[in-house]
Amino acid sequence: MTITIKNKITEYLHSVDPVTKRCRPFGITLDKVTVLKRSMQVTIVIVMIDGQLPSLYLQSPLCQTELTGEDLGSNCVRVLESFGLKRTALKEQLTGCAVDGAYINLKIEKHLCRKLGMREKWLTVSWDSVHLLELAINDAKKQSKFSWLQRFIKTCGTLMKKYSYGKQYEHLLGADELFEEQILQPKQFHVTRFVQSELRVYETVLRDWTTLYYLQEQDCVMNSLAGGDVSARTRRNIHAEYEARDRDNFSYKHDNIKSVDFVCKLIGLNDIYNILVRASMSVQQVNKYAWEHDDSIRYLQKCLNEYKCEEEESVDSLGPTIDDDCDIQEEDDEETRVRVMPSAKYIEQYYQDLLKCEFKQCPIIRRPGDYDIEDPTTHTRKKLIELCQQLVETIATRFREIPSIFILMKYCLDASRLYDQVISTGKQTMIDYGRVELQGLIHYTLLNSEHTQIDGNAIQDQYSEWKRRVLREIKDKETMDILTTNGKLITSKEMKTFYTSRDLSDAIIDFLYFHSLMVLKIRTEAICESAASILKGHIHGNRSLNHDPLDSEVMLHWNAPPLHLADSFIKHSLNDNFSSQKEKNWLFSKKSDQYQIWKLISPDSIVLNRLRKKQVPRLPELIDDQ
Repeated sequence: MTITIKNKITEYLHSVDPVTKRCRPFGITLDKVTVLKRSMQVTIVIVMIDGQLPSLYLQSPLCQTELTGEDLGSNCVRVLESFGLKRTALKEQLTGCAVDGAYINLKIEKHLCRKLGMREKWLTVSWDSVHLLELAINDAKKQSKFSWLQRFIKTCGTLMKKYSYGKQYEHLLGADELFEEQILQPKQFHVTRFVQSELRVYETVLRDWTTLYYLQEQDCVMNSLAGGDVSARTRRNIHAEYEARDRDNFSYKHDNIKSVDFVCKLIGLNDIYNILVRASMSVQQVNKYAWEHDDSIRYLQKCLNEYKCEEEESVDSLGPTIDDDCDIQEEDDEETRVRVMPSAKYIEQYYQDLLKCEFKQCPIIRRPGDYDIEDPTTHTRKKLIELCQQLVETIATRFREIPSIFILMKYCLDASRLYDQVISTGKQTMIDYGRVELQGLIHYTLLNSEHTQIDGNAIQDQYSEWKRRVLREIKDKETMDILTTNGKLITSKEMKTFYTSRDLSDAIIDFLYFHSLMVLKIRTEAICESAASILKGHIHGNRSLNHDPLDSEVMLHWNAPPLHLADSFIKHSLNDNFSSQKEKNWLFSKKSDQYQIWKLISPDSIVLNRLRKKQVPRLPELIDDQ
């Protein structure tokens, strides 16, 4: 079956697009993953189907070495050639590549282009936006003025570790039953995970705070040292930390958890990291066009800038990274005392309780120096505001060097911006919109791509017709409702109509081909992280040290959809698979029963009809002894 699907992918990559009448362009993304103590290179291609950008898993070959970019580039070329893509075809079809910082530092673009005979400026190897965002967050956290954040992370990490195992875990479950509330499983920090992992830890501490408060009251660290009801391993670890005078790791006593300072940091970091996670999830989407990554980052900076107190100075003084349209109005309500954004839901929810030194109906204490201050959260909120401002600066630094080609794309290929500039605001006419920027993209292509043949004059003429058709489609209210999400026109939805409608694509195929060339200059590598998770998910304790079956499993898992949602692609693959076999049987395995053989009656009844008629129960049926 794996061979059949691989043949289908090969056939697809060599086929001619029915709309553009040209060979299909594609982008490629690579990432290393360690499996069974050996490094593999996940290789995935991004293609365009009906204006959307799905991914196709190719292969995860073993890396002979991780020391040079030349070997990693050779690995990539071998994978592409195994799918019948000769170097002459790759020069025409391969248009973009996205990798993480490790590949960038190894000069993968130089080695890959040298092997393929391409120019580096045309391939446009991009540093994955998600990894850049993670680096920006780490840059901010490493600042010496945010040592409080490092101590807070150690406190939460030690707290989660303490209640993850042994008797302390049983105590956590027992306290959960005592309070009759649902708590979350203790989570631990992972250095190599995205920002979502850190948010889960903060969410867990916030959700379980009442239970942890009770447990710390009953069993503080000092009582544990005196012989409390804890395991010998826990007592030994605590004693070792105390002897080493490591006060940072030894700082999760109950006074920390029940202080206004700790609770305010916990609430504020949940708000801030929710903002960061939304941006991270946005740029992880494989179906996102290249210029939309910059829109997500600008919106992230705007949200971080707006997370500030009313008594702070206006947004305009925060630096050059702030958008001009990001205005903050002063609050008139003196009792609120905090500028609350829609994203700051926890601050808004708990602020009045914090003023009364309460949290979840439990008393919390002020810091020693805060007893004369009316608002005990003042110092902590200033630290959180300073963190947001630093994040804005580090994000701007990391995303400073944006290739100019992506900026040109936004100003001429973005249907949403076309609607805003021509219809909503009237700042530009339809004829003038994007004409100069499109010519810049055409000049860039002719200058840097030796093997991609385009007609610049035809593209310019058809671009005018494309703009006219886009605006005509948007005028229809029913069509507008389909193409918008939360009132915003989605460019990928609009382009899907052009790639699926003969009336819209007729006579503009040169422009649509050029559009696909530009859009497939991808900027996301995060899809490889998902493939790596599948690789590790198929590993069991008795897995043999043979990577070929593992790679085949991922090929099936990734490229074949769920059987009950099988489309024509998988139907044809199944037909081809069984056409060469003498026994026309499909073998199914159920968890509760023995293997069951179903006879193949017709190609389309292989799975679809049979599984719909007979569903496998998830739970065993009760047997009546009478």
